[in-house]
Amino acid sequence: MTDPARARQVDTDSASLLSDTFAGLGARRVLDAGCGSGDMVAHLAGLGFAATGIDPSPAAIAAARARHPGLPFALAGAQAVPPELGRFDGACLVNALHHVPPDAMLDALRHLLDRAGALLVIEPLADGGFFHAMQPVEDETVLRRLAVQAIAGLVDSGGARLVDLLRWDRISRFSDMQGFLDRLVAVDPARAAAIAAHGPAIAAAWAAHADPVPGGFRLVQPLVCWHLAPPG
Repeated sequence: MTDPARARQVDTDSASLLSDTFAGLGARRVLDAGCGSGDMVAHLAGLGFAATGIDPSPAAIAAARARHPGLPFALAGAQAVPPELGRFDGACLVNALHHVPPDAMLDALRHLLDRAGALLVIEPLADGGFFHAMQPVEDETVLRRLAVQAIAGLVDSGGARLVDLLRWDRISRFSDMQGFLDRLVAVDPARAAAIAAHGPAIAAAWAAHADPVPGGFRLVQPLVCWHLAPPG
């Protein structure tokens, strides 16, 4: 049941899915684990949720606080939510589980589910034009598959109940390859070294997977959301 191939195809995006699901559950206090620069926290707060963001990166938390002053952010990983933050009605991990060390993925899922009544895990699959264009810069094939396996392991062991499984395509548009590479580096500046080292392979991957459209190119990234609830 947790196999992404069996997910229900929907027409949505991560922000809409999270806000609609949390609203449907009557959730008010929500946690974004792995919040990065805090844009999802700001989106949810703008819709009336009491949203809090955590991230294990000091740079990410500093950026989130600078970008969204007045919103609550804390330096912490998904597997160690500070107890002083209390409990939440819902939590989400958006494009973040595959960045958790593999041996801590299950602990992170269990910990978040214990702190919230619902957990939405959104992960990019190791598939699609965006993924393949990025592979020469950073190949996340193994990490993304380990994340899927961690979710399946939690459900199969009875540690969580799968409420819903959804799939959609994220469409990204770029004027050219440099715009794509700039986006990758903005997410993780460490990628600049790989870009400098693998120019020909990156150009070949871009040529093979970027779809020409009016005004530039588009890349498709399949995403899946697992809606998890406590067992029972």
